Amino acid sequence: MPLRAPVQGSTLLRRLPYTTFANLARLLDPPSSTYHDWRGLASRITRRPGDDQPRYGPQEIAVFDLEYRRPGGSPTMVLINDWGTVNATVQDLVGHLIDMGHLAAAEAVLPGITTDPNLNVSSTTINQDTYESSSTGGVNEASNANPHSKRSDASLDSIQEAKNLAQRASQASENPGDSGVVSSSSESPHAGDQGEVHCGSKAGQESSDSAVSTSAPVESSDLPDFEPDKVKEFYYNRLSFMTDSFNDVPLRQGGNMVGEGGFGTVYLGRFSDGHECAVKKLKQSVFQCSDIDVLKQYQNELQMLKRLKHPNLVELYGFSFDGPTPCLIFNYLHNGSLLAALDKDSSLHLPWESRVLIAQGTAQGLSYLHSKDVVHRDVKSANVLLDADLTAKVADFGLVRAIPEGSSKTHITSMIIGTSIYMPPEARIGEVSPKGDSFSFGVVLLELITGLEPLDQSREGTDIISYVEVIIDKCGDILSIVDPRLTNAYSEMSANKMYDIATDCLLKKLKRPLLVDVLPRLMEL
Repeated sequence: MPLRAPVQGSTLLRRLPYTTFANLARLLDPPSSTYHDWRGLASRITRRPGDDQPRYGPQEIAVFDLEYRRPGGSPTMVLINDWGTVNATVQDLVGHLIDMGHLAAAEAVLPGITTDPNLNVSSTTINQDTYESSSTGGVNEASNANPHSKRSDASLDSIQEAKNLAQRASQASENPGDSGVVSSSSESPHAGDQGEVHCGSKAGQESSDSAVSTSAPVESSDLPDFEPDKVKEFYYNRLSFMTDSFNDVPLRQGGNMVGEGGFGTVYLGRFSDGHECAVKKLKQSVFQCSDIDVLKQYQNELQMLKRLKHPNLVELYGFSFDGPTPCLIFNYLHNGSLLAALDKDSSLHLPWESRVLIAQGTAQGLSYLHSKDVVHRDVKSANVLLDADLTAKVADFGLVRAIPEGSSKTHITSMIIGTSIYMPPEARIGEVSPKGDSFSFGVVLLELITGLEPLDQSREGTDIISYVEVIIDKCGDILSIVDPRLTNAYSEMSANKMYDIATDCLLKKLKRPLLVDVLPRLMEL
């Protein structure tokens, strides 16, 4: 049996012995995210020789990251195996590892390469195509430059400089408390000054200090800029900095957490100019599917969100897939949710005219979704947000799903999701249609009229539908339970008409109207 050829700079990655893969995985698969690991390597690999476009974007990084959750899984092994399919060589790999300052990893591939004082090695200067590992005892110069290497502004001039860089990165990771450190994030060195990648565009050029780990300080100037009317891809570590490391202390107590729902937690974030946004982190545990399916599901959701634009929908600013959980970034609405605004302890006053406009805006937003063959599936007062002018913005598309073409059609799903008090009877057997949103909207109308909580264990008829029915049976009309905070400053005719619309929305499915049919009646209030 012939002996395996010694590992040289020209050795193809796919021909590396398994022990080398295992050693690299041990060094580049740390338990916590840093950019002194496989992510830093992945961010340096280009799509083609001489090209500045990265081969791996945040979405591919997120797929590799899922390997952590599999028994024996290694993002490093998957990354190098994939990179090896384009005939990448040991020279390419070692050059990038040394640029990163990861001398131990470089030594694991070519023992002795970082200890020879005569060598000047980086991703742009390595010419060791025939450099043999120390086991062969030879060093031969190569005549060909590395065809896969990416020219980097961060190229190291010497092995000593690489060692200094590695030492600085190590010190930064040991002192996470120093000036503005974001310890729980993962930033790509390609983030550049803006911290985001425009959809469909090339990633930014690597800066001269990009080889340091994510534990290095992040300056306020590194905050991404706000650019209206653009949906961007953001790096997770920038979002972490924007939200004070996803500060879980509630906003009213000085933290950043705006609220938490069934499908994610929302944090207040700020761009470089102070413009505020809402950053929603997806909760993976609610999905009854595999890790890969979760990622695909969220990416499909993103494609849907990018094409849905309406004055009564929350505006999507961007997204992130390169962190431990996917994130969506929306415009932040200062007046919060309709549910909070109707709370008896709320300082926000909603006159009747504003309530009518909120009902109209919500119906317009939902009708728009239905016109695009999309059903929301989780319409509720907590998902109706209010801007500074009390304009209604339908939010939380975590449950949005495309429906069969034609807004009156019904789709059957095996996954029953939604908030029970707002769910129509047919949703409990898996039916999904725009008429389900009509039912939920009817519940929201009852909240607008009465100011009552949708569910209250202390009253007769704990859910608002049952309670209103009880009062109507006793008193004969809705006026007896109109929100007392309105102090009779409302039109009785308008209130009765809104109640009539609500009752129609709460009918059985066959008799229940679509919101596009309800909207003209609302506009007459």
